[in-house]
Amino acid sequence: MQRQGRHKLLSDQRLLQPFSEAEQALIVDYWQTRSVRQGLVIRAVVLSQDVFARLSFSRIRHEAQGVLHYRLFDEEAAAATWLGQQP
Repeated sequence: MQRQGRHKLLSDQRLLQPFSEAEQALIVDYWQTRSVRQGLVIRAVVLSQDVFARLSFSRIRHEAQGVLHYRLFDEEAAAATWLGQQP
């Protein structure tokens, strides 16, 4: 992303299974490290309908403590539209 000058990300989680605790820790570590080195990434997240997948993502958000900048959506079209409007 950085090499191509991109700073927007659409994460479609509709088909994801819940993240394990190890996966959650890996994701938090990756984004915390990345934000320090490479700056802000704007994210649009299309959430899974699976309540346990939503819960595991909620834990990631809590652990990341403000490092992740995102907006949550239930539909991909709305997420893509919002992301396209961001500077």
